[in-house]
Amino acid sequence: MYHLAYTHSSEKNLIVDDLQVRKLLDKTLQRHKQETETAANGFGAGAKVFEFKPGLVVLGLILPDVNGVEGCRQIKQNPETSYAKLLTVTGYDAEENIESGFFPPERTGIRQGLSRWTS
Repeated sequence: MYHLAYTHSSEKNLIVDDLQVRKLLDKTLQRHKQETETAANGFGAGAKVFEFKPGLVVLGLILPDVNGVEGCRQIKQNPETSYAKLLTVTGYDAEENIESGFFPPERTGIRQGLSRWTS
């Protein structure tokens, strides 16, 4: 699905979001022979990223116990988890999500993606 230069499995995915998103992504990824684990909040994700060693973490920006941007920072700043690719998801088109500084539009294409659907 994607290439990683590390020994962590690119076929392991951690999904951290609300129940409906977890179920949908879990079912879809497993259909494509991807191993998945899920977590309902940032605390659970923190434990599972160390145990499960996913190649990809799909992380909701709005979590019950932690801001998703902060969760991304914590994953990327820790040498034991920084290998993981991150995919953030949100249903909220808020400027603070786009301009958080952690996801600059020139690196994410978020502005181009939004403008395509809103114009």
